[in-house]
Amino acid sequence: MRSPAEHQQEHLIGSILIPLGALRSRLGELPKDKEIVAFCKVSLRGYEAARILQGAGFSRVRVMDGGMAVWPYEKVRGGS
Repeated sequence: MRSPAEHQQEHLIGSILIPLGALRSRLGELPKDKEIVAFCKVSLRGYEAARILQGAGFSRVRVMDGGMAVWPYEKVRGGS
């Protein structure tokens, strides 16, 4: 749910970038049978994304509380 610039600065290994503004038009790219964890910098957009996904019929949706700001594990910094 982060912006392309935020994703470029740092992201999680294996994460997929879908900015919040593009989520509704890209729902078809996401699997309904797998757990999806929505996150952003501090959880505000992640929470909004989770509500959008749940409204679209995704049942296995979680929000990463605190977002990237509090993620204590490895992150990819810079690059793609």
